[in-house]
Amino acid sequence: MPEEKTRIIPMTYDKMFKSVLTSKEARDYLSEIISDITGFPKKNIKRDMVFKNNEHSINSINEKKKISDLLVEVKDNVINLEMNKDYYDGLVDRKHEYIIKIRESMLGEGKEYKELKKVIQINFDNYNIYKPDDRVVIKFEMRDKEKKVEEGVGIESYHVILPNVKEK
Repeated sequence: MPEEKTRIIPMTYDKMFKSVLTSKEARDYLSEIISDITGFPKKNIKRDMVFKNNEHSINSINEKKKISDLLVEVKDNVINLEMNKDYYDGLVDRKHEYIIKIRESMLGEGKEYKELKKVIQINFDNYNIYKPDDRVVIKFEMRDKEKKVEEGVGIESYHVILPNVKEK
């Protein structure tokens, strides 16, 4: 009988990323990742985290289907975790579309903008388009460049640069 080979599939593949991080055994790990990146207390994340439907609604016949890798809600925050195995032109715009789609889906009829949850996207990037920047986590938010004043829109985006994690 031939020897069976074991194949290790890395978490840079969307299916593995989702499979591992949605398992009950990984709840502590997922809570810790979110806490380390956002600064939210880990115990609150673990206690309040709810997995959400990651398929976004389609509003027109011409709209492309959007499916997030992993979508969780933690109190007043919706957190979208995305694994980006490879970089290609248009990827950053595509990920911004996910943020917009999530925020848009929260705005029901009669709901006030101030009532919306904050949308946080955490991108795990298996590349570094920000070279020579060697930070592991890079945070983006809407703010005035000169005075550093935030616009107040409930959106944050983080990029975890996986090649920089390996180097550190």
